[in-house]
Amino acid sequence: MYSFIFIDDENLMREFFEEVVSFEDYGFELKAMFSSAEGALEWLNDHPETNAVITDIRMGGVSGLDFCEKVRKHNKNILLVIMSGYQEFEYARRALRCNVFDYLLKPVMYEDIDMLFKRMRHQMDAGNQSEVQKEEADYQYESMINKIKGYIEDNYAQDITLDLVAKHVALNPSYLSRFFKQHTGSNFLDYVSTVRIQKAIEYLADPSIKIADVGVLVGYRTIPHFLKLFKQYTGCTPSEYRTNKYSSVRQMNQEKSDC
Repeated sequence: MYSFIFIDDENLMREFFEEVVSFEDYGFELKAMFSSAEGALEWLNDHPETNAVITDIRMGGVSGLDFCEKVRKHNKNILLVIMSGYQEFEYARRALRCNVFDYLLKPVMYEDIDMLFKRMRHQMDAGNQSEVQKEEADYQYESMINKIKGYIEDNYAQDITLDLVAKHVALNPSYLSRFFKQHTGSNFLDYVSTVRIQKAIEYLADPSIKIADVGVLVGYRTIPHFLKLFKQYTGCTPSEYRTNKYSSVRQMNQEKSDC
């Protein structure tokens, strides 16, 4: 059930909307009615989930157009409908700038309301369907990214190539490269290197593992290449990293045990 509010300073119009029209038949619920735009603005601040607003254009205080402009600044998706007994072009032009969904001329007939709410329902349903499709697409994209990252995590010690990963996830290599960059902000090869360097840092915590062996364990077959990338990502060599980080940690642990 979608929700909407109604604003008009004429008692007759408020009574018409409250007593004559069965909005539930269209899938809408009239949540509140107001005789001024000021009260409606306060209500919308507390109820941002409201789906639609129908308002008169001429009221005391804030006009219907001023009201719509204020609402649109804070809510890009709400449907705005204006009713007016005035047909001046300036009103219609301002209404268009507010991205108003419809512009009804008074006196409003029951047929006008029927058509309006059918169109509003169609618009809301279409918007919800688009949102569902977007969520499903986002879920599929996230699943694919996790699958790619999982393969890298499990095979970082091997010769990982774009072609191998693309084959594993059944994507074209060129598309996979663009897809990965778009959804992670990182190039594929940069991400592989980041994972490998992080794993290398974990291996460096064990002083029994030689630095040359660390490079092999994380997938680098030549030591100079490993040393170059490690310094590029951390700012120091593996030997310096081990000395500066893990020797101080071992010293602290030794001091704790002595106490």
